Amino acid sequence: MAKIKKSIFDVISFVLLGVGVVFMISPFLLYQWIHGDYERYLWIINGPDPFNKLGSGPYQLVIYLGLLFIGIVITLCALLLKKKKVI
Repeated sequence: MAKIKKSIFDVISFVLLGVGVVFMISPFLLYQWIHGDYERYLWIINGPDPFNKLGSGPYQLVIYLGLLFIGIVITLCALLLKKKKVI
């Protein structure tokens, strides 16, 4: 039974680590997607409500730092879960 618990913790920590890394990389990918093409940038900032704010520097900074922070927290949770001793 302890071996099954350990393998479940390993799978969950592996998935959380992957999700955390994706969240940490996503600000860079989002920046490239927004600023990769001028026409796409204009299309984004002229779009509906949540997207039209992406033209603002402070809003982008909050989004990027939020994604990075969430990624760091999820990664730390995965690492702590991996180090947790299962009885």
